[in-house]
Amino acid sequence: MADVVTVLAMAGRLMATADEAAALDDGAVPHRHERIGPDCPLDCLDLSPAVPNALEWRFKHGKGQKIRTVGDLVLLVDSGELRRVRMIGPRRHGEVCTALIAAGFSLYISPSLRR
Repeated sequence: MADVVTVLAMAGRLMATADEAAALDDGAVPHRHERIGPDCPLDCLDLSPAVPNALEWRFKHGKGQKIRTVGDLVLLVDSGELRRVRMIGPRRHGEVCTALIAAGFSLYISPSLRR
């Protein structure tokens, strides 16, 4: 399992480097961080709009605190609460976990929460 995580993290870094190079060719502004860290906003993970929308819905309806940073999202995943967020099914949960692992974060996912 650790080998798979390592490969995903390396692939994410390589893809990010290729994406940054392609963006510079298009005249876009490069990512403002060298590396995605816990203090980065959620936008740094480049998640589909469904994920931030679901997290915003959760906050607006009093179901938890506002998730502003990547670190907040890591804590939500590690606690198992992400699976309980309305409109976050297995596909979006996998998207979030993959993005976090590709960014270099280690996640703890309880065996009872794995599918």
